[in-house]
Amino acid sequence: MHEATIAAKILEGVSARIERLDPAGRARCVRVRIGQFRNVDSHSLAFAFNSLKKSYPTCAACTLVLEAVAAVALCRSGNHRYQPSPDMAYR
Repeated sequence: MHEATIAAKILEGVSARIERLDPAGRARCVRVRIGQFRNVDSHSLAFAFNSLKKSYPTCAACTLVLEAVAAVALCRSGNHRYQPSPDMAYR
């Protein structure tokens, strides 16, 4: 479950930035964009984030907002954009 590692890195980054900018500050919301083919399960990431955030005082009360980003491909010969399907992504 690499989502726990991702959640920890997000929390570490947010905490470090807040501590640099305003040591008394607190995060209210963290927004993360996840690409379609990045192999990240959003439910697992949210669960890990909510489980780990208590360990980071600057993020203890913040919420995680996830945005799914659809993949876009460009046809080299026809020069048109399309959305690839997961089963044909690497062909």
